[in-house]
Amino acid sequence: MKPLILLLIAGAYFIGNLLYYLPWLLATKRNHSSRTAIGLVNWLLGWTVLGWFWALLLARSRSKTTNVQVVGAVGTDTVDTRSAVIHRIVVLATLSVVETFLLSAALDLGETTRPLVQASSPSVTVTPVSLIGTQQSTVYPEQVNPGARTDNGYYHTSFNCASATVDAERLICGDPGLAAQDVALARLFADTRDKVPDFTVLRMHARESLKFRDTYCHDVQCVRDWYSTQNHWYADILASTK
Repeated sequence: MKPLILLLIAGAYFIGNLLYYLPWLLATKRNHSSRTAIGLVNWLLGWTVLGWFWALLLARSRSKTTNVQVVGAVGTDTVDTRSAVIHRIVVLATLSVVETFLLSAALDLGETTRPLVQASSPSVTVTPVSLIGTQQSTVYPEQVNPGARTDNGYYHTSFNCASATVDAERLICGDPGLAAQDVALARLFADTRDKVPDFTVLRMHARESLKFRDTYCHDVQCVRDWYSTQNHWYADILASTK
């Protein structure tokens, strides 16, 4: 996920947290004697809306304790209260960053998850090849005919050409040579994936290299060079496992 998007998400979480915990912050600012209890009500019941308004009313109610000013310490309570509010805002900012990280991790996990597809015939066991294309799909080796066109008029690739969204994918779908390279790389990726002990590094490389191709490749030569580089990379990894 792009840093700017992460920053916007973190900002949205922070604003949402400030609004959600407004009763707690208000109780802290007013140095309310029941600010801890108000914070618990805010945290546990704020999502019900009624609970949020209840916590807000409690925060605005008169505290049972009376502030006592000591000669020579004028303003001490104000400074302490301000520090407490700032501390809680920092806690909410940290919470927003954690929430953003968890969301980003969940989205990345969803992008890299490849569903296992069962063969349609119960009497025949076919091992599908999970491809590394940006459009998650599954292809059976015997069903792929490099150089041939699909029913939609595209060449056979490792991803769904009907859902192509970037220049690189459109070039691959419309060029028989690139389409054949795409299928060949997908098979090489599957062979490498089955041989390496740790799939995490391989998956990260595939994701980052695809991002590079889709961002910077806008002509046939660039895509062709990208496939050549990836073929050498996966071939070297595969050779090292033997």
